[in-house]
Amino acid sequence: DDGVQLIDVSDPSAPVALGSARDGLDGFDNLDFPLGINTFTGEDGSIVAIVTSDDGVQLVDLSDPTTPVALGAASDESNGFTQLEHAFKASTYTVHDGSVVAIVASRLDDGVQLINVSNPRVPVALGSATDESNGFTTLRFAYSVSTFATADGSIIAIVASYQDDGVQLIDVSDPTTPVALGSATDGTNGFNTLDGAYSVSTFTTADGSIIAIVAA
Repeated sequence: DDGVQLIDVSDPSAPVALGSARDGLDGFDNLDFPLGINTFTGEDGSIVAIVTSDDGVQLVDLSDPTTPVALGAASDESNGFTQLEHAFKASTYTVHDGSVVAIVASRLDDGVQLINVSNPRVPVALGSATDESNGFTTLRFAYSVSTFATADGSIIAIVASYQDDGVQLIDVSDPTTPVALGSATDGTNGFNTLDGAYSVSTFTTADGSIIAIVAA
């Protein structure tokens, strides 16, 4: 349907249709073949979604879920964006100066794009990372990304790489300069279920350990 549907699930036994948005209508320019969605709170307290699509991202104001409103958008190879072709999934986090940053996994660009979305009407390209450059070894067909904070305050992204059969860890504390950290690949060092790594999520255990779970 090239769009998004909002649903009231307050009573999960009876979901209720609310607003919706479709590509090419009402200012929505980047909802062609949407692939992923993440929500965050804007500087003004609004609820914002970043939707990844075939060639970029669309920001949407969801504060009134009956009437989603198009905000800014970003497309691959424009305005400094270099890693948004077939943008697959996004994760958002807040840096130390209070800015909200999105990191987007780009399947066909084999990498990730970082975006300042503090003003969702005007997304701004920050740093990026590409497979086989600057120490990045596991970003081919980057499908999914999750972010977490370490005990020392660093912000780390973990990216699931479908064609590299593994995951890449990235320090994104400075979103203008992502830094390659460790990686894991199927069939090495005890990793036996990373072939075609597709999706990743992170959580913290009761003892404080940070765990990633990867679907492959």
